[in-house]
Formats: sequence, C-alpha cells, structure tokens
Amino acid sequence: MVRLDLCHRPPPARPPKSPSLPSTASWFTPIPPDVQRIRISRGSPRCLRDYRLYPKLAPGPWFRSAPARVYLDLYTRQLAALDPARVVDDLEAIADGRTAALCCFESAHEIGLSRRFCHRHIAARWLEDRFGIEVPELGAPADFDPWGVLRRLKIDPPSFVL
Repeated sequence: MVRLDLCHRPPPARPPKSPSLPSTASWFTPIPPDVQRIRISRGSPRCLRDYRLYPKLAPGPWFRSAPARVYLDLYTRQLAALDPARVVDDLEAIADGRTAALCCFESAHEIGLSRRFCHRHIAARWLEDRFGIEVPELGAPADFDPWGVLRRLKIDPPSFVL
C-alpha cells in the first residue's frame, strides 16, 4: 500500500514575485493604509467593509467543532490541495497594489498568551516554509509565538518544509 503524503509536495516552480509579501492580522488589529485586509475567516465583523475575500484559505465547516489535532490535520490537507505560488499570485491580485494581510478573528494577544491558535498562522507557516519568507503578524510583539496552545496540548506545530 502506498501512502500519499499530502503535506509534502515538490516546491512551486517559482517564488512569489511580489516584493510586498503577505502578513497576518486579527480583524481588530489597526493596519496601515498600504495594507489590504484579506478575509480568510468564514465570516467577518459587521463593522468592517474594506476587505477582500479569499475563501480558499478559510477553514472548512469543521472549524468550530474539531479538536486541535483534527483541525490541524484537516486544514493541512486543505492547504496541500493548493498551489502556493498561485495563492500568492491570487493574494497579490486581490490586494491590488497593497500588501495583503490574511485576517481572522483570533486576537494576537490571546494567541500570544497560549489561550488560542488560529488557522491564519498555519497558512502563514505554509507560505514561509514553501518560499523561505517571513509572514509577520501585524501588531504582535517581537517574541510572538502562535504555537503555544499546540505545544501545551503536546501537538507539534505544522511544518511544510520539503
């Protein structure tokens, strides 16, 4: 029986062409005017209107019910079905000359306190590992660690290094 490893594909043919690499942020993080919020959550705050939608990076319908290990597995499989170079091209196109910020609800403060984790950091790690880039969390302190909850649960943070 051959086991298909969904997490480890050959690297994309080329790195992202954009000098403005993506970042991540909570919906409620103040962002500079040269940054375009990109919705990768399943919903968005009613009070915000200036964002673009990228549903390919939104988690599936299991996002509220799956335990952390299952969530990580399901979202990792979802990312494995995507071409990271195409994702970066898509993000660049919908950001329309601005830097893309992948947005979701979880606050960096709660994540930094190891109370929560967020799929935006899994998507960021996927891009970081595939392209050797850094995808920073806007408004987070320099020692920000998005993986505290997973470590507390004895779950290894994801790795997409080939």
